[in-house]
Amino acid sequence: MTVSVVIIARSDLLVSSWQEAWPEALRLAPEAPPVAAGLAVILAGDPGWLSHVQHYSSLQIPVMVCSREANLAELRQAMQAGAKGYLDLFSPADILIRAAATLQQGALWVPPTLLNNLMATLSAALPEPAHDPFAELTVREQQVARAVVKGLSNKVVANELSISERTVKLHLTSIFSKLGIQDRMQLLLLSRSPR
Repeated sequence: MTVSVVIIARSDLLVSSWQEAWPEALRLAPEAPPVAAGLAVILAGDPGWLSHVQHYSSLQIPVMVCSREANLAELRQAMQAGAKGYLDLFSPADILIRAAATLQQGALWVPPTLLNNLMATLSAALPEPAHDPFAELTVREQQVARAVVKGLSNKVVANELSISERTVKLHLTSIFSKLGIQDRMQLLLLSRSPR
């Protein structure tokens, strides 16, 4: 029997957004044997949580790790173990549903604040490219792209460029389309590619 969502967490932990997002989910204690599922939601910090991440990801089951205190070190552990998503434990149901759909489509999900921190770290560590990867973009799109690869949020980019957040999002949609990429992380990697 395969369930659509399995949640691996202590039985005494009640998270209302989980119930709202996945009312039919099968709940397992950390010590319970694994089951086949379409998505595994695993609570970071519970006994054996990394083993559960490794097991489910080895079966090609998307794994979402929920954290009591989201941080880059734990994110790295989760991703190295095979997780495809990482969220705050108390994320609202609509975010959980969107993240689950994203994972099931084969993409990654990381909270925007952690993603921005990660991008800022990577941007500083990666070498500058020999060519301008943004040459085919408009001047404003280049400004938005360069700000985003520094790890700035849409709100900060909007404030720095004196435009609305909606306009930043529209520019990002156009940038992604023109460059044939899907997200901010791919934009960062493209911006540092040696081509």
